[in-house]
Amino acid sequence: LPPDNFQEDPHPVLAHRSSPTNFGLHLLSIVTAHDFGWCGLEDMADRLEKTLKSLKELPRFKGHFYNWYDTRSLQMLEPKYISSVDSGNLAGHLLTLSQSCRDLAHHSLFPAFNLSGIKDTVALLKRATKELPHHGRAAVTPLSQLQKEIAHFEEQLSGEVPFASHSKWAGYWENLVLQAETLKDTAHAFASDQREEEKSEMMAWADLVADDVKSHARDFRKLFPWAEVLSSRDFPAEDSLEEKEFQSSIQELLSSGLTLAGLPGQCERTLESFEALRESRARSSAEGVYFDQV
Repeated sequence: LPPDNFQEDPHPVLAHRSSPTNFGLHLLSIVTAHDFGWCGLEDMADRLEKTLKSLKELPRFKGHFYNWYDTRSLQMLEPKYISSVDSGNLAGHLLTLSQSCRDLAHHSLFPAFNLSGIKDTVALLKRATKELPHHGRAAVTPLSQLQKEIAHFEEQLSGEVPFASHSKWAGYWENLVLQAETLKDTAHAFASDQREEEKSEMMAWADLVADDVKSHARDFRKLFPWAEVLSSRDFPAEDSLEEKEFQSSIQELLSSGLTLAGLPGQCERTLESFEALRESRARSSAEGVYFDQV
C-alpha cells in the first residue's frame, strides 16, 4: 500500500499510513506509468494485483474502507471512522481503473510510446550526470565514457525503429537490453569514484533505464515467443489455397496492429491454417521436414 507522504526536511521520514484516496491514486499512477511507457504490461498487472490483494485483506465497515490504515500491519488507526469523501474518491478511481484496463486490451501491442518512456528516464539520467560536481581527480571510469554510453544508447532509441512488424522487434529488444546493461555498468563504475551523497541519484536513474527496457522486453518475450522463429523461416511457396492462408495468418500474427484482445484468436487461426497445410502436404506425399522444424 502507498504511504501517505514522504518528508524530506529536516530529516527523511516516511509516513506509514494510508487512506482510500491514496489507494485509488496509487492504482491510477500504476496505469499512468504504463501509459507513459515507464513500465511494461506485466509489471503494471503485477503491481495492480499486489495492491488489490492487500486491499482485500483490510478490515472494512459494510464494504467501506476506514479512513486510515497502518501500511505495515494493515490495521486500522485510531480514531476509526468512515469518510464519505474518501470513499467517493476511491469509487471514482476504481471506475477509471476498470475502463483503463478494458481499453488496454484493444490498443496495439508495443506502440511507439514505449520508447518515449525509456527516453524520459535517459533524459533524467543525463540531467543527474550533468549536476555531479567535478573534483578534478583521475577516475577509473571517466565521465566522458559515461557520456559516450548515454549518447550511444540515445542513438539506438532515436534511430529507425521497426514498428511495421513484430518479427523485427525481437532483435531490437535484445540489443536494447544489452546496451542498457552496459550503460548501467558504466554508470556504476563511474559512481565508484564519487562520494556517496553525490552518486545516488545518478545510479538510481541508470538502474531505472535498465529496468524500463527489461520490463518491455519481458512483455515481448512472453507475448511473442515465436516472432523471431517465424520470421526466420522459409515458408512454402504459395502454390495452394492452404499455403496462401497459412502465410496470410502468419503476416497477421506478426502485424504491428495486433491487440491484446485479438492475440489469442489470431494464434488459434494460425494454428488451424498450419494444420490444414500440414494435412494437405501429407495427402500430396510432400516432405515433412519443414513441418517438423516449425
